[in-house]
Amino acid sequence: MSDRKKFLPDTSSLVDDSGLLYKLFEGNDVQIHYKVLEELDSFKTNYKKGPEERGNARKSLNIIKDSIAGFVGDPLPVGNGGTITIVENENEKTYTHADPAMLDYLKEQYSKTNEVILISEDTGFVARAWARKYKAQSNRSKRKGKSLDEIFSLPDCVDLSPELRKKLREGQPVSIGNDELNQYNPNIQKLIHNQYLHLDREALALRYSNSGNVHNFNPLWVGDNTIIQGIYPKNKDQKYAMDACLDDKRKYVSLIGKAGTGKTLVALACGLHSVLETKKYEKLIVVRSTAPLGREIGFLPGSVEQKMDPYFGPIRDNMEVIFKRRRVIPGSKRKGSEEGEVDTMELEYYLNTGVIQFLPLTYMRGRSIPDAFIVFDEAQNLTSSIAKTILTRPNETSKIVFTGDPFQIDEPYLDTENNGLTYSTKRFLGQDIFSTVILKKGERSELAELAADLL
Repeated sequence: MSDRKKFLPDTSSLVDDSGLLYKLFEGNDVQIHYKVLEELDSFKTNYKKGPEERGNARKSLNIIKDSIAGFVGDPLPVGNGGTITIVENENEKTYTHADPAMLDYLKEQYSKTNEVILISEDTGFVARAWARKYKAQSNRSKRKGKSLDEIFSLPDCVDLSPELRKKLREGQPVSIGNDELNQYNPNIQKLIHNQYLHLDREALALRYSNSGNVHNFNPLWVGDNTIIQGIYPKNKDQKYAMDACLDDKRKYVSLIGKAGTGKTLVALACGLHSVLETKKYEKLIVVRSTAPLGREIGFLPGSVEQKMDPYFGPIRDNMEVIFKRRRVIPGSKRKGSEEGEVDTMELEYYLNTGVIQFLPLTYMRGRSIPDAFIVFDEAQNLTSSIAKTILTRPNETSKIVFTGDPFQIDEPYLDTENNGLTYSTKRFLGQDIFSTVILKKGERSELAELAADLL
């Protein structure tokens, strides 16, 4: 008896899992209703939908387009012995949505055979199909989409011999060849030049680099007691982030992670440290796009600075945290400041003198920016072309840090993988002047951590 089946996936199933078609292609006959194609096409640019759903709609359309190479009536071979067919109803009715069109299509098919199986993540739609005695099922429970680990595929730990572990714990760098690396890590993914990882079964943070077939591991100078502008790393990912942001050789750094992981706070603290303490740069420039969360609220009155205040509210929040803590040196207090006090006059002084600048994205085109530590916050809202524009602004004496969360995108035409943050990070992986850090552990609050994981 053959296990070959006929599947009819609806829109909800394809925007939930862009890899569903590849699974259905394996030895089965897949039918795509033309109304589903129309809905996927409108879905991919619907700003009311999440970035994962928009991305999955776009990927599903591309898979179908690559499989059929145009509209056809006959099944075309796909996958491992499977076929794909674009189908439509035999009747002359006009449909505004896919669901009624697909139910009528199933009715037509069931008058001939009862083999077609509807695939849907819409529980109500599945129930309606069952009520009419049609076969229907869900692919699987809802999911958020790919994790950051799946998007970037970077290993996060490495195993080494006891002798090398001892050297690393003592703060000494170590170098090994391919044979020794593979001996202790037979299943390790490809290590990327300038990536961060930790020693397996230990919390020891390392930076990896390679030169030909030689693999180099360096313990980080950033430790649990390191304090930068009053901010100390609460986990190994924040240690990675501090090391990357304070390394002058890394001209471009991307900090990627969910809400509450400390991306922006660490980047701003390192920027202030590089400007105010070590004086490696003359100014800290913070840039944000003006993509709103939810519906627009209309015209904002006032000067450019006043118009930008709502967008830079989160930056001011982080700055206040830093300026509250930087005034207190461990074991002592600076004159004129009490612990927990926010010296707003000091912050305003740096803003008024241009040492700290808040700039909208609009003002970046055409500029050549010297001697600046640049932080671009919410970079997931950039297109790939705008990311290119931004990354070509700093000159040789400047550094830029992108921060963002690919799962919180406010622009309707972007998704988790085609946004400027993800795109530029993937393109720069392995370059000498680049490092990326994926921050996973939320430190803002228990509520923020749960919300980022569960919703």
